[in-house]
This record gives sequence, C-alpha cells and structure tokens, in this order.
Amino acid sequence: MSVRSNGVASTIADGHDMSGRFLDGVNLVDRVITRTNFDGASMRRAILTRAEFRDCSFVGASLDAAILQRTVFENCDFSKASVTNANVQEAVFRATSVLGYNKKETTLKQSHTSFDGAVLDGSNFSRARLIAAKLHNVKASNVDFSNCDLRNSSFDGTALEDVNFAGARLHDANFAKCPDARNLLPAYAQMVATFVQPISAAKLQAVLSAHQRWLETEGKEGERLTLQGYDLSRQNLDGYDFSGTDFRGARLDRTSMKRVKLVVADLRNASMLHTNFTGSDLRGALLSDQALKRAVLLEALFDAEALAEPAAAEPTVNDAA
Repeated sequence: MSVRSNGVASTIADGHDMSGRFLDGVNLVDRVITRTNFDGASMRRAILTRAEFRDCSFVGASLDAAILQRTVFENCDFSKASVTNANVQEAVFRATSVLGYNKKETTLKQSHTSFDGAVLDGSNFSRARLIAAKLHNVKASNVDFSNCDLRNSSFDGTALEDVNFAGARLHDANFAKCPDARNLLPAYAQMVATFVQPISAAKLQAVLSAHQRWLETEGKEGERLTLQGYDLSRQNLDGYDFSGTDFRGARLDRTSMKRVKLVVADLRNASMLHTNFTGSDLRGALLSDQALKRAVLLEALFDAEALAEPAAAEPTVNDAA
C-alpha cells in the first residue's frame, strides 16, 4: 500500500534519520529538506515534484517510478540507489557526490535533466531517455550509456573515461567542450554529434580583449582565453597573443595565425588542416606531430623534443557541425 498521508510526510524533516523506512508514495511536493538520511529507504512512486534536497544521503535507496519533475538534489549521495522508471523531467542533480545505479538498466523518463557537477562513476544509464540532458562538469568513469537516448544533450567540461556509448542515440549531442569524447564515441557518432560550435565576431573580439588584459596584468584582470571546441576555421587571427589559450578540440582549418604567440597554449585534438603558423611562436604548446604535419610552419618556433612524443589521435573533422 502506498504511503501518502501528511502524517508520514511530516516526519521527514531537516536532519532526521529516515534510513530503511517504508516511504512508498510519500508526497513531498515543494518541500525543502536538508541533511536528512534516506539510506536504504523505500521511496517507490514517491512524489517529489519541485522539492529540494540538500546534503542528503540516498545510499541504497529505491526511487523506482518516483516523480522527480523539477526536483533539485544538491550535494546528495545516490551510490547503489535504484532510480528505475523514474520521471526526471527537468530534474537537477547538482554537485552530487556519487550517482550510482545498481540495476542492469536504469530507465529515466522524460528530458532536460541536469547533472551539473555530478559524479556518475560506475553508473548504468542503459536505455535511459536523456534527451537534451545537461551533463556539465560531470565526472564519468566506467559509465554505461549503451542504447541511451542522448539526442541534443551537452557534455560541457565533462571528464569521460571508459564510457560505453554503444547503440546510443547521439544526434546533435554536443561534445564541443568535451575533448576526450572523440576517442570514446563509436564511429557513427562522428557524423551525427557536434564537436565544434560557432563563435560570433563580437564574442571573439570580446574574449580576445579580455585575454589581452589577463596577459598584461599577469592574471589580475581580464580572463584567460578558452576557445575549446569552437570553430575558428578560415578566420584571420594574425598577430594576436594566444599564450596560455585553451584550443582543445577547436577547428583551425585554413585559419591564418601568422606571427601569433602560442606559448604554452593547449592545442590537443585541434584540427589544423592548412593552418598558417608562419613566423609564430609555439614553444611549450601542447600539440601533436601528426596534426602539425598538415599546418604551414614557415619560420615558426616550436619545441622539437615535444614532437618526439607519441602523437595523439587526430580527430575526424565533423563537417556537418
């Protein structure tokens, strides 16, 4: 029998120990609950719409078929929890310590789920429906996304390691700011996912100006330039100081970068087909010998010993992005 009485819900308060309790069907709509222990609790079919849980623990808890629409979980622990067939439309898992699922398949319904800052290590999202999900600044090691629907999802700043995307639906999934993705995704993903994104002339000029201030003030003002995952192909960037800039995964094909400074810049996995580095300073830059073979390097300065290291796998340019 489902528990929906106000009496049971009223026993759930800040700092209480609800571990192991039978809370199936409990209604916590719009509640704000902090520092409460739900370890091992049965919360099947619980109604948690628009509720906020902060610094709570759900270790080994069952939230199967729970309604988590617009629910916010901040700094919560879900290790070994079960969230099968839950409705997580527009739910937010922010800075979640561990979000782990112990079932073979975790079916999350609906879309627009945010996993901002979560740790998904060891989680199983097989066959989950995560359309337009935001997996930003997520740590994902040994995660199963097989046959998962990830269309229009974004992986900004996410660290992927030993992740299974076999059979996943990845149309328009955005990996532009996830430089490790190319080496982990199946071959078909190279054609349907997004690996670079456009940048407007106004935004480019603004970030370049901020970077110049950052250089001139030794980091006290402005902001270090990050162009990770941006499409800068065919642009004229002659003469700029890009020292310390993050170009990981960027597209620099046929870009003119004559007489620029790229000292200790990060160009790993950047596409540099016919990039013109004539007279440029690339000393200390992180890049691959294989990528440079396609660039123009007349009178350029770079560290020869750095190119003796094993070359990183060069990305396949996604012309559809």
